[in-house]
Amino acid sequence: MASIKQCDIKGCGNIEGVSYLFLYAGREMDAAGARDDKGVFLDICPGCESRLLRELLKDFEMSKRAAEIAKGWMQP
Repeated sequence: MASIKQCDIKGCGNIEGVSYLFLYAGREMDAAGARDDKGVFLDICPGCESRLLRELLKDFEMSKRAAEIAKGWMQP
C-alpha cells in the first residue's frame, strides 16, 4: 500500500500535490576527503513551495543590496 505524503511545513498538513524538495546549503569535506552535501530534504505542497521560494528570493535580493551598499562605503 502506498503511503500518503504530507507537507512538512508547520501548520500546513496538505496532502495534495506534495513533492520532494532538496534545498542545497553547501558542501563540506570530511576527514577522509569525501564530499558531504549539506541541506534540507522536504516533502512540500505547491502553495508552501511558492511561499518558501518567494521568501528565499527576498532574502537573496536583500543580501545583494546590502553588498552593494557596503561596496559604496569602502575606501578606494
